[in-house]
Amino acid sequence: MDIEKIKGKIIGMKKTVIIVAVAVVIFLIFGILIGVKIAKPKDPFGGKTGAGIADYVNVSDPVDALDEQEPDEVVVQQKVPYVVDVYFGDALFEEARKESKIIVMTREGSASYVAEKEGAFGWDVFSQKKAMIFHGKAEYTVDLSQLDSDDIKIDSTKRIITITIPEPELSVEYLPEETEFFDTANGFLSFGEMNITPEMSNELAVSGKERLKDEFQNDDESWAAARKFAEITVKELYEPVVRSVIDATVKEKDDEFAIAPRYDIVVKTETP
Repeated sequence: MDIEKIKGKIIGMKKTVIIVAVAVVIFLIFGILIGVKIAKPKDPFGGKTGAGIADYVNVSDPVDALDEQEPDEVVVQQKVPYVVDVYFGDALFEEARKESKIIVMTREGSASYVAEKEGAFGWDVFSQKKAMIFHGKAEYTVDLSQLDSDDIKIDSTKRIITITIPEPELSVEYLPEETEFFDTANGFLSFGEMNITPEMSNELAVSGKERLKDEFQNDDESWAAARKFAEITVKELYEPVVRSVIDATVKEKDDEFAIAPRYDIVVKTETP
């Protein structure tokens, strides 16, 4: 076989292989380009986006993304009005000790009485009687010095101060100069007015005070009025004390937003 012909065939085969290889490479590149074009996302508004595969593969680091954000603005809480807390301490007890007994009510009253003078020999026919009306004045007082820690309750949540006071005390003054005397009732054989001796005057003073006290003691309406006036009086007594403590607390705060609370004072009489 001719050597030159063999060399020509080998060279022809090499060219064929090279041409085929180049064709394959071109085909692969063409296929990749078509695949990339098909894979590109479409613009929601109908146009094609310019994003490529790298836009979906190379995702930015979330930490870096946070670092790129501007910091949030610092929100400063504006001051608003607020109600101050009040500590009353011993102020209420000091007021109680200072006042001690207070007069809550006075009223006038009267009681009737018949004085009798025994007749001679102890006989009724010689006896003498004189009717009279005693006059006096009743005074009802409350002793605040008797109050202890159980009698003054402070509810800071409801802002109520409850004060329990003792039952009013009754004292009676007999007014002898206002005593009224009526006609003498004499026995059948007695004549003239019955004379009031000094000894009888002393006895009448004792009897008059006792009878007046019984009248006031058994007067339920007077007791009810005394309790009512006692509660009103004590409430009026403590209102400026409570107010002064509250005002002092607000002043101590030295803050234009501090508001003084309002406390209600409830006074009730201890059930005997």
